[in-house]
Amino acid sequence: MKVVYAGTECNVEKLEYEFGSGIAIDLIRVEDEEELYVCATVNVRGSRLEKDEVLIDVNNAEGLLEVLEAAGVVKATGRMVNSGFCTYPVCKVLI
Repeated sequence: MKVVYAGTECNVEKLEYEFGSGIAIDLIRVEDEEELYVCATVNVRGSRLEKDEVLIDVNNAEGLLEVLEAAGVVKATGRMVNSGFCTYPVCKVLI
């Protein structure tokens, strides 16, 4: 699946975090097929997510949630998780 984020065409990769076994979503630049453009998710210990849920990193990637929702990658649940000074939206993974 491809998305365009911040003017850059990217492939969406669904991976698994090494610790906690949660879902990770990376955007890889189509241009060179190997360069990580942005890690769309964060792994927060104790966040109590369902197996098909992720936390989208809206603090470091403005507009990313909207792009992923429009592409049908995730759907926001309306729940939020706080970690330090950051707040992350909980999303259901659709891919």
